[in-house]
Amino acid sequence: MHGDDDAFRDRFIDQYGECCVDECPVGATAVTCQVRTNGSHVEIAFADPEPLDQVPFALKALRDFEFREVAPAITDFRTIESPAGQRLSFAPSRVIADADAPWQNVIGP
Repeated sequence: MHGDDDAFRDRFIDQYGECCVDECPVGATAVTCQVRTNGSHVEIAFADPEPLDQVPFALKALRDFEFREVAPAITDFRTIESPAGQRLSFAPSRVIADADAPWQNVIGP
């Protein structure tokens, strides 16, 4: 886990720290996550040999926020939006979210 959001990194490590290793054992699957803030947006990138479709999980994790899938704002992404207009856009190994959207609930629940 790498990134410039210290609070999220600390929360992520607190929840998944037992999975962190200095070096991945031979034959083990490794997933890395990098979080970068860019003003009004956050970009989360994954290096994952088996990327998953994050939209169904995100809709379930954010059901209390009433997110729904909408026309994508970015080509090759799927986008969900809250009634307040907060957006998260998903590609197999990337998420681009409005900084004020509850993206942390999806990336590191």
